Amino acid sequence: MQIKTISPAKIEEVFKLLSWSSNVEDGFIVFKSPDKTVITPLPKEEKAESYAYYQDKALKILLYALNLEEKVENLTDLADQITAPTYKIFNRIALKEKYSNTAVPFELATNFPLKNIEAFRTYCLKRTNGRQSIPISDFEFNHTQVGSFVIPVSIKVNPEPTLSFHNYPNITHTFIKDYLSLIDTLVNVDIQDKKNYANAIVDAGIDASIVKDIIGHKGSIATYKEKYISSVEALTITSKSNILLDRKLSENDKKFKKVDLGKLKPLELDVVELIEDIETSRDESSVNYNHADIEVLVDAVDENGTAKFTILKINKEEPPSVFKARTTKLPKSILDFCADAFKTRDPILIKGDIEKQKGKMGDIYHESFGAINRNHEMTLFDGIEKEDS
Repeated sequence: MQIKTISPAKIEEVFKLLSWSSNVEDGFIVFKSPDKTVITPLPKEEKAESYAYYQDKALKILLYALNLEEKVENLTDLADQITAPTYKIFNRIALKEKYSNTAVPFELATNFPLKNIEAFRTYCLKRTNGRQSIPISDFEFNHTQVGSFVIPVSIKVNPEPTLSFHNYPNITHTFIKDYLSLIDTLVNVDIQDKKNYANAIVDAGIDASIVKDIIGHKGSIATYKEKYISSVEALTITSKSNILLDRKLSENDKKFKKVDLGKLKPLELDVVELIEDIETSRDESSVNYNHADIEVLVDAVDENGTAKFTILKINKEEPPSVFKARTTKLPKSILDFCADAFKTRDPILIKGDIEKQKGKMGDIYHESFGAINRNHEMTLFDGIEKEDS
């Protein structure tokens, strides 16, 4: 097995993190365990002919220091985490026994992780009022065993300017854990009575946009599951702890909930609308701004030529509470722009007037629409990347 080359500086950072000392001797960095009983060298220059050999040895010593079994899976994971720390959300599709030797329907395998990640991005954006986003790139498809397919999506943690494996628990870990708990609540709320169900969803703090992605009447995970119900046995989502970032957590705190989506059934349209109405009626805020810079997240582009948004900031200030607003009829070019932003879950900027009364949806009278040019010093998430296989 070929492990990617890792710079000596990054490997040294992890040894130091584990309280190992180091010094330079004859072109090698020599690492010593805290009790001085274990010593391992690494060439200072990764161009050295023997670098691959010593790197492999150093990684195995790090597994030992982390009290992890020396096996290929752990070695690969450790190398990946040193290079670019990530968490993964795992989307699992299990086929019924008589279909176990057939391929997973491509439409389901594509849209299941996509809708899950869109819901997660919405959750993060609304939880942080647009301060954090997760650009979507590629998915990694892994056939794990006969009849079972796992599609991991890597969420890259931005550790600049150093590896900074010092915060426990890492904020990405917390967000994923809370998101999985939220989805578990969503799929287990009793739907016998529509009004009680809608109130329970709002009481649980589950945004209508997330409801649409998971169990909405059109284009949700539930609709794709229903379409292929004859061949699909189960759908689940979960995550796992990071080998470095979570090393000081207890075994219990390292665990992520495994959410069973087997009971999913698409909601009727009027239920989603009822949830949105209850969200609006409970909002106590009122605002009135002219010629404002309004940062929004696109919730929907309607067939009548209007759009609905979650308001994140007005003139760079967060409102007293996150609320929703709609526009008047928009030209096709702007509707297309909003549709693209909806797909990527990227916040956009509207210049114009906004007003909202207590218990009502806000109204936006736009002057212009545009992308937000962010120059972050640091972000929680900087991408979902395709893993090397």
